[in-house]
Amino acid sequence: VSTELLSPVKCHPVSLEEIKERCIKVKKRLFADEKDVDQIEKETMGQSVNENWNLHRKIRLTASKCHRIATLQATTSPTKAISEVLHYKQIPQTIYMKEGLSREGAVIAEYIKSRKLNNQNVLVKPCGLFISKSHNFLAASPDGLVYNADSTEPSSSGLIEIKLVFLKENETLHDGLIRKRIFLPGSTDGQLVINQKHKELKSLQTSFVDIEGVFISTVNFDRKFWSSVLPKLEAFYNEHILVELAYPRVKYGLSRFDMRGC
Repeated sequence: VSTELLSPVKCHPVSLEEIKERCIKVKKRLFADEKDVDQIEKETMGQSVNENWNLHRKIRLTASKCHRIATLQATTSPTKAISEVLHYKQIPQTIYMKEGLSREGAVIAEYIKSRKLNNQNVLVKPCGLFISKSHNFLAASPDGLVYNADSTEPSSSGLIEIKLVFLKENETLHDGLIRKRIFLPGSTDGQLVINQKHKELKSLQTSFVDIEGVFISTVNFDRKFWSSVLPKLEAFYNEHILVELAYPRVKYGLSRFDMRGC
């Protein structure tokens, strides 16, 4: 798999019909059936240190970019967003990103410990890149899969996402979560409620527990929210990303090709 899904255009200018044909070819090459999805997840274990992970995600709209696309205004040029989705500019790993990765193991251990306090025996296993079985242009890389250790069911009961919040001097985690607007003060004294407009947790309902400096939140899938977001993601991919993959221009600093209305 490569960000160059098709061979480069040999003759310019390219006709509209040829671009449409190339878009169809890109869609076919993005297709992944259930067997492919499972295989790709296994082949991308290790995530950021696995080149297969990088190759498969670069041609798809990943979970970390969904808020960016879903909130993009109609009056805003999509050029920068196209570049971000396709990872045209290499973003160096920051000290905060490195710190977050280094603490993942400790946070997962704390999560398992907290579940045991609630009489829930869970296991957390690593995973690779998951491609949507119904919408192959979407993909996500959870920090782990959660399993019920007492169950004979082979499927996971959920996933785990870890977010490291850097606090100011003498700041509590409670106050830091409010400052970052990840959570908002609730109606009950000391209670926090999730910020439904936050880019990481938008429009999700949650319950949480604070254990030794770690907030552990259970987030349920919000079907109503997802049904309002999915059409925006699909439209952006079809109108901009698909066209750019078929006929790259933004990649080379040229004006994007707009097929809307064609």
